[in-house]
This record gives sequence, C-alpha cells and structure tokens, in this order.
Amino acid sequence: MQSRINLFKQLRAYYSFVFNENKNITPSHTSLYMFLLNQNNRANWVEWFKCPADTAMYGALINSNKTYYKILNELVDFGLIELQKGINNYKAPKIKIVILNYENDMEKPEIQIPELESSSVLNTRLLTPLLTQLHTLLPTLIDKHNTNLQLTLKLTKKKREDKSSLYTKIIDIYSLWFFNKFKTKIQFDGSDGKAVKKIISYLESNEAGDENVIKNFTVVLNNYDQWDKFYKKQTRIRQIESNLSNIITSFKNGNEKFSEESINAAYERFGK
Repeated sequence: MQSRINLFKQLRAYYSFVFNENKNITPSHTSLYMFLLNQNNRANWVEWFKCPADTAMYGALINSNKTYYKILNELVDFGLIELQKGINNYKAPKIKIVILNYENDMEKPEIQIPELESSSVLNTRLLTPLLTQLHTLLPTLIDKHNTNLQLTLKLTKKKREDKSSLYTKIIDIYSLWFFNKFKTKIQFDGSDGKAVKKIISYLESNEAGDENVIKNFTVVLNNYDQWDKFYKKQTRIRQIESNLSNIITSFKNGNEKFSEESINAAYERFGK
C-alpha cells in the first residue's frame, strides 16, 4: 500500500511537472487531476479509490463524456494516475494517484521574466513601498473628491432652491389672478401642487428660463377673456394645466399679439 500523499508537496511537484516536463497539459487536465486529488483526500488517501464518471465530470467541469475519457486516459499516459477500468458500464473505475517525485519539487519553472528598462522615475516608484504611496496619494484624492462633492451639493441645492422659488412664484401669481378675477380664495391641494410642477415643465420645454416661465404663465392668465367658453369654466390650476396647450392655442388664434409687449404687460400686472 502506498504511503499517505502529502498534498502540498504533490501539488508543487505537479506544477513542476507542468512547467518543466510536459507542454501538453490543458486546463481540463488540471481540473480533473485536482478533483481526483480531492476525492482521494476524502477517501483518506487509500491507494485505490472509485470515482464514477458523472461525478468526476461534474467536479472537473467537463461536459462531454468523450472528452472526459480522453482527458482521463491522457493523465494515465502522463504518468500522473493509474487506472483499473470497471467490469462494465455499471461499475466505476478504480483510480490511483501516482506519488510524484518530491525531490525536485523546489525547482523553479523555466520562465523568462523580461528586465525592466532602467529609469530613475521607475526605480523610485519600485523602491517606494506601496503603502507609502497610498499614504501620500490618499489625502489628495480625498480632498479632490470632497471638493467635487461639495460643489455638486451646492449646485444641487441651488437648483432645488431655484425650482422652489419658481414654484412659489407661480402659485402666488395664480392666487393673485384668481382673487382679482373671481373675488374669492383659490382651492389648492396636492393634485394642484403637481399641476404647478407640470405647468413649469411645459413652459420650460417651450422657452427655457425661469423668467420666461413666469412671464408666459401671466400672459396665459391675462388672456382669460379670450379663452374658449369651455376653458373659462375650468379655472382651478389643475384644470388649467390639463388644458394648457389648448388654452394657449385658443387665445393665440384670437390675439396675434402674443409678443414680448403683451408678456411684459401681463408680467407687470400679475408677476410682481
């Protein structure tokens, strides 16, 4: 009976074999060999152990039955394992892991590492410990990140404040117009608040700029007398928002002076 395998030395000897003796090893060979080592370990390193083909294929990530037996037989040819085939297709084969020569397991693989070109900058970087570089760079990176973050937060805050201010102005203009027109206070709830935001979005998409949004909204209200009869009955702000494009069309058709002068006149009356 063979002696217990030293897994650490077996692995080192295997990779010495891969680098120095055999150029035909593929990832599939290594995958199956590692799985067989694992199975032998689970079997407490008995000399011969059974390993069904489907189990080995699953463990070695081999999908083809033909490929599995090809790789298995090539491991035998390489002298890495010994094999006793089963009596028939219903008997799992017996496998023996060949103990590799541990005496040469310390040999380094014959890999040529190209020399780096001499450079004072490169040599300095190579001689500087990585942690020292990180210690030097991190404060700069953190400061830059914090600066960018603060700038982003300021811009975001300003944008929110501008939107909030515009939202409030639109409501104030509408409230003043409604009271002057109907001598009563406006009705306002959450749905009306959403409508105000939609009005702002609509007017911004047609002509950008907060000032133009305010001016154009006051023009819409100031031309109430030229709205179609149906829209004149829809004076709640959420109703105005729902009909806004049609309202603008209706009074523009009846009043071609939808100009800077009419905008400024309406703004002077309701926008301040």
